[in-house]
Amino acid sequence: MSGKTRTSASVIRWAVRRTQSNSASISFSEQNFLGRGQTLSLGVNTASSASSYNFNFVEPAFLGRDVAFGLALNYNETDNEYAEFDTATGVFRPSFSFPVSESGRLSLRYTARFSDIRNSSDGDTGQIIRAEEDLGRRFDSSLGYTYSYDTRRTGLDPNAGVLLEFGQDFGGVGGDTSFIKTNLRAVAQTKIWNEEVTLRASFEAGALNYTSGETRVTDRFLLSDSTLRGFEYGGIGPREYNSADDIDDSLGGNYFAVARFEAEFPIGLPDEYGVTGGVFYDIGSVWGLSDETLRQSRTEFVTHDTNHNGTIEVDELFALLNGSPSSAVCS
Repeated sequence: MSGKTRTSASVIRWAVRRTQSNSASISFSEQNFLGRGQTLSLGVNTASSASSYNFNFVEPAFLGRDVAFGLALNYNETDNEYAEFDTATGVFRPSFSFPVSESGRLSLRYTARFSDIRNSSDGDTGQIIRAEEDLGRRFDSSLGYTYSYDTRRTGLDPNAGVLLEFGQDFGGVGGDTSFIKTNLRAVAQTKIWNEEVTLRASFEAGALNYTSGETRVTDRFLLSDSTLRGFEYGGIGPREYNSADDIDDSLGGNYFAVARFEAEFPIGLPDEYGVTGGVFYDIGSVWGLSDETLRQSRTEFVTHDTNHNGTIEVDELFALLNGSPSSAVCS
């Protein structure tokens, strides 16, 4: 069962699902906290295979200036979800963002991150994951920035726009490792046919380079179905595989790239229902492991399932408020 409670400034969502995992979730989002224009959100999700706890706060006018202050706290645990081992990660991230032009904005942040790999010996896990668990708990500390340029709302053409984002995090401000993590995102969209059909193309990519310490599965890029639709979390990319010992570990990669193309269109239902139709085509790849990581494996290591694409083959209804497909046929 599930429900939603609304006021003029807040949304409360809750859900209880009686499945094999016995999951429950509750979230609260306030867009005008205490009448000051602040944003506050809280979320708790629990299940037998995974749990997460999230807190986010944004002050849009820090010290009365056009500077937004944000604070994010997150803690996540997995218990054999998509893998034969468990993980725990925690993040503390304060940030400041401010405009640098009419359509440009710069965000500066500090990130403290905790990660741990557990119980790999309890399952059919390969040598790489076990070696990464032996490294113990890890604490990373980094400084980062993101520059964004967005004309989708401020551009001269109200029916078309682009979003460009480029960000980097520099690890080594304390902590156990030193690294550079780079992310790039580009989105272009336009409306056609009396503004009833939205066409959108997007591209995302990332690179991770460690100069001190080694990457682990909790650090590398693992794509979810929100990034590459139609595939489970960690479903593509490098793997450690040994058929004789029933080992098939998704390892993630130091690099990834994804391109998405989609069209949204009305299906005749009233706009207030928030239901649209659409088609999409996604293609992406995850690759790259360091030589040190590869040396940990004594199994028949293979890299496979690193390039996939998916598309809807029929005009199915999809997804509700966020425009994501409810189902897809992938090839």
